[in-house]
Amino acid sequence: MSIAILIFSLTEGLRWGRGTDFNNYYLAYQEISKYKFNTDFEPFFTFLVLACNYLSLDYQSFVFLLSFILILSATIFLQNHKDYLIYSLPLLAFYLFLAENLMRWFLAFSFILISLYYLERKKYLLYIVVSILAFLTHYASIIPIIFIFIIFHIKKIIFPPLVALSIFCILLLTFKPNSMAFIAELIQQIQIANRFSGYQQDAESWFTGENLDMGRLSLSYILNCIYTIVVGYKVFHHTTKRNEIYIYNLALIGSILAPALNQIELFMRINFLFYIFQFYIIAHCFYHVLNKKKKISWPYKLFTWIVLLNFIKMTVISMPFKESPDSLLFIWDSNGKSMINN
Repeated sequence: MSIAILIFSLTEGLRWGRGTDFNNYYLAYQEISKYKFNTDFEPFFTFLVLACNYLSLDYQSFVFLLSFILILSATIFLQNHKDYLIYSLPLLAFYLFLAENLMRWFLAFSFILISLYYLERKKYLLYIVVSILAFLTHYASIIPIIFIFIIFHIKKIIFPPLVALSIFCILLLTFKPNSMAFIAELIQQIQIANRFSGYQQDAESWFTGENLDMGRLSLSYILNCIYTIVVGYKVFHHTTKRNEIYIYNLALIGSILAPALNQIELFMRINFLFYIFQFYIIAHCFYHVLNKKKKISWPYKLFTWIVLLNFIKMTVISMPFKESPDSLLFIWDSNGKSMINN
């Protein structure tokens, strides 16, 4: 695990100028450094920035710290699920790349992962404390915190594969993000804090998908969702372990709703914290299918190899050669600049 923490921390912590969040949070870092707790940012996020200031750490060090906290929290969570590390750690790193453009959101998710470690071990006081830290990092994290807590206490798989696939296909084929325009109209009529006024003025873009680059699911996303629904059910439906059932249910919800919510910026952020648990389900399936831990018929094995080869293709070919040049920048590309557009 130490090697995984080191590689991820260096790869992500030494990035520079990738995505809008890197640049926006540079400005936020300067604002908090100047005005301390007299800003609209959440108190624990503000505390981390001021702690870096006290230690004379610059913004790049803060980016490294967030990357380190994220991968560290993931390895803490996986302490309860060590059997599948050979597959789960590489897959998790793949799913965490979205954190580059959702920095504070994934910092809150880091604490959610640590809280789940304690919840699974029935250390409820520590679970509550760490969940509060997540909330004080990003107030919107209260939504996944509550939903995950509820799903944790469901003792069986919530949808059989036929029902799950039906919902998934209906949303994939029929959902149009412009149907959410009415929510944007309601948001624009509500009085909110100044910090969120920009979101309010641009509510139609946030709720109808105009602000989102991801848009409709790619073939790889569709493949992973169907694999989670079908092969995941095959592997998990006999388990009685609560710590496995709730993770499958989280990944199942994220997979089913992905065709719709992936097209809506605000909902995508929330749903991704469910969808991301695909990494565990797929790792679990790889372990049992490829290591022959369970007797599984050849169609499931074939599907598993297709998904595995697709991950290899995305990692080796798609990501390095199809990303924009700005998506592969490191601190040595900064030429002395603090952010990409200054």
